[in-house]
Amino acid sequence: MNNKRYAFGAGMMVIGLLGWWYNWYLAATEGYFRIKLCLLAPLGFFGGLLFLVRPDFAGPLRPNSSRGHKLALASVIAAMTIFSGIDFYRLKTSLTPKPAVITKWSPERGRPSVSFANAMTIPQKSQPTLLFQSRTYTLGSFNQKQNPMWEFVAPNENVNNWKTLLTLVDRADARSREDLDRLATGLMSTYQANNGRILLAKTFQDKSGAPYNYMVAAFEQPNRTHELNFVKIALAGDKAYVAIYGVRTADAKNFLTQNSTEIGRALNDLKVPHLDSLPRKTF
Repeated sequence: MNNKRYAFGAGMMVIGLLGWWYNWYLAATEGYFRIKLCLLAPLGFFGGLLFLVRPDFAGPLRPNSSRGHKLALASVIAAMTIFSGIDFYRLKTSLTPKPAVITKWSPERGRPSVSFANAMTIPQKSQPTLLFQSRTYTLGSFNQKQNPMWEFVAPNENVNNWKTLLTLVDRADARSREDLDRLATGLMSTYQANNGRILLAKTFQDKSGAPYNYMVAAFEQPNRTHELNFVKIALAGDKAYVAIYGVRTADAKNFLTQNSTEIGRALNDLKVPHLDSLPRKTF
């Protein structure tokens, strides 16, 4: 009988710990967590502990319940409430962007693994265009130092002097959902290695239900302005692409508050042309 009691109590504690671990795993890999697990994990752990220590106190309250029984159940509920609140707060804050803390920027860091010195500027005539947030972006340059990359500029701007820039990168080395995760992790590491701050990293689904990875990175410029990169990493056909919407702003915090949701939706709805149809040389 004692062995069964110990096994049941220990099992509840293990389930509670696994629930806590799984919630943090979801937060770290998928960008969200389950509120129910914030409640059930501490309940399982402390309920199992009570069952191990005083199994006679583990049952529901009755009219003739002792003071010790009432205190034991009240202690379990109090511990569950406190630890659930702490866990929820920590999970919530771990997923909340902190745009006010932005690290040092240098010009080559806005787009990972790209050398501006090797970019080929393309004349502004009869070029491919992309429609983004009701603005028409025209192809301004092409670069193939590591991966084919196209930069689209807004009207009256160019690749050397821009306020907003839309970049597409062909990643034929990524062809599966697992490859997308690997690619996202690599890009995130590249940003961080170059003093970029990752403000947000999540997994979403487009209208067709296909998953894609999304992140927001920030850099500080020497003239006290900031560059923000909104990055979508998705599959198109049999290979992946990276779409980066770059913004230069003097007030990153307010810009994120007012525009991040709209930009995220626009990237979600972005109609990316077949990358093999885009020019890969100067013309």
